[in-house]
Amino acid sequence: MPLYNEYNDADLAALIASGDQLAFTVLVERYTSVIYGHLVSYLKNGQEAEDITQDIFITLWKNRQQLPGILNLSAYLSATTRNRANNAFRNKLNTLAEPPADTIESVLVTPSDHLEYRELYNVLMSGIAELPPRRKQVFTMSRITGLSYDEIAVSLGISRSAVKQHIIEAMLFLRKHLKSRMEMAVPIFIIFFSAK
Repeated sequence: MPLYNEYNDADLAALIASGDQLAFTVLVERYTSVIYGHLVSYLKNGQEAEDITQDIFITLWKNRQQLPGILNLSAYLSATTRNRANNAFRNKLNTLAEPPADTIESVLVTPSDHLEYRELYNVLMSGIAELPPRRKQVFTMSRITGLSYDEIAVSLGISRSAVKQHIIEAMLFLRKHLKSRMEMAVPIFIIFFSAK
């Protein structure tokens, strides 16, 4: 084990691809705190971050034969982590898209309202998808995850004013995007995009 700790990622990857569990253990120990730390800073949920971290390594082991073809394992794991964090955000967005089941509102909502709500959600998501990558990331962290401007600034290493500017620009774009595609009133949009 101490000898394996001195191996670089490429050497470990070759050993793991051949089924070496000890090399895999070293790799897991090397990257768990990095992956978990990144996920928990985005998701603000320790259990969810832990589950995704474990799943990343399980998937890596299952697909270990592909490891020798990965030129930069650290970059690969970073991209995988980022993708899994984005998927977690999408899942939260999908949850938000479903009308509440146990409220008076849900009893009063007509089938037509459900269709309009779904249409609004779809148009909104298409608008968010069109945002530049950093602006989309900031907007999602603010409006979906619920992080404060200060938390986002620290997490991304940018100024609070830069975070605020990204949110303003995103809101302006999304308002135009919705207005150009929707004819109905959108009170939920006002709540969702109210300034913090």
